[in-house]
Amino acid sequence: MAQNMGTRMIYYSFIIPHHNNPELLNRCIESIPQREDTQIIVIDDNSKPDKRPNIPRNDVEIQNIDATDSKGAGHARNIGMTKATGKWLVFADCDDYFSNDFLQTLDRYRDSDNDVVYYNYQYIDSRTNANITDCTLQSYLSHFDESKQMSDYIRYCNHTPWSKMVRRDFVESNGMYFEEVPNGNDTLFSLFVGLKCRKFAVAHERLYCYVKNENSIGTKRQSVENIMCKVTHIVKGNQLNKAIGHEEWNRSFIKRTHVLLYGQTLSRKIRMYFTLLLSSYYLFRNRKEWIDILGVTEKNHP
Repeated sequence: MAQNMGTRMIYYSFIIPHHNNPELLNRCIESIPQREDTQIIVIDDNSKPDKRPNIPRNDVEIQNIDATDSKGAGHARNIGMTKATGKWLVFADCDDYFSNDFLQTLDRYRDSDNDVVYYNYQYIDSRTNANITDCTLQSYLSHFDESKQMSDYIRYCNHTPWSKMVRRDFVESNGMYFEEVPNGNDTLFSLFVGLKCRKFAVAHERLYCYVKNENSIGTKRQSVENIMCKVTHIVKGNQLNKAIGHEEWNRSFIKRTHVLLYGQTLSRKIRMYFTLLLSSYYLFRNRKEWIDILGVTEKNHP
C-alpha cells in the first residue's frame, strides 16, 4: 500500500544511485515531476567533494555513503530500498532520464494489484543523441501480445531495474536484493522479480531514456574483476535458462569472453584468458548458486 507521510500519500519511490556526475544527475531529477505522491531518494556513493549532488529542489532525499562503506551501485540501491515508503519502487541510473509525461502512463497502473509493471525505453547514443536500433526486448515490449514466448522473454531476459516499476511489498515479502558486486549487480534482482511475480502488466510506451556513454563501463577497457563478474553472470544465466526450459537464450561463454576482451593488447588478453581459465573450475562448480537462491526447479518455476 501507499504510505501516508504526514499529509502526503506516497505512491512512487524513485531510487537513484550517484557517483561523481552531478550535472547529469540534475537532468535525471528534472525529468521527474514534483508531485505530492512521489519520493526521490539519491544515494551518493562516495563522490569527490566537488562532484557531490547539488540539487536545486527540496523534494529530494540524499543518503551519503562514505569511503569505508562504498560497495557500488548494488549496495546503494539496497540502501535506497530500505528508505523507500511508496507503493511502487522506480529505479534510474543518474546519467539517464525519464521521458515526458511518463508518470501519466504509470498512473494507469498505480492502483493495480500487479507485482511489476514493465515498460519500454529508448536507447540513446550520447554523442549523437540518436536512437539506437531496437533490441529484441524493446520489440517485444512494443508489440506485447500476452503470448508465452513474449511473456517469458520480458520476465527472464530483462536484466535491468530501470525498465520496470515493482511493488514494494512484493519485494520485501520475497527478500529481494541487489548483489553487491562490481558489475552486473542488477541481474539477480531482475531475475527475482521475473520469476516470483504472479501478475504483471506491460506498457508499450517508451518511458525511460537509457544513454550509452563513451566512458561507461561497457565502452572502455575493463578490469579482470569486472570481466569475471560478467562471465559469471553468463554461466549462471545459461544454467537458469536450462532450468526454465529456454536454452535457446543461452549465450556462448567463449564468444562473449572474446567480446569482453576486445580492445586489450595481445599480452593482456593472454594474461586475462589465463586468469579466466584458472577461475573456470570454481565458476562452473558454483554455477547453480542463483538457482538455489531463487528456488527454481523445472517443476516449480512459474
